[in-house]
Amino acid sequence: MEILSKRRRGQIKRERVRQILRESDGMLSVAQAAERIGCTHVTVQRYAQSGKLLAHRMERAGASEWRIVPASVERLIAERSSSQAA
Repeated sequence: MEILSKRRRGQIKRERVRQILRESDGMLSVAQAAERIGCTHVTVQRYAQSGKLLAHRMERAGASEWRIVPASVERLIAERSSSQAA
């Protein structure tokens, strides 16, 4: 396991945010992602926090919400179906 410096972790985070912003057209709400995956909104939030779903937390008017990248939802669905088929 590689131990990363604070600087490198910051670089990785910035790269991830840039990737999210590049793919931000048509981002999904937590509810939309949950409906597509077939799980609860709480599960989608946990997936976003853990990095299982590529997402960005947006602050708006004192409240925050997750915006989910659709491609990561499709990837998760494909992974779940392939693991269930096995």
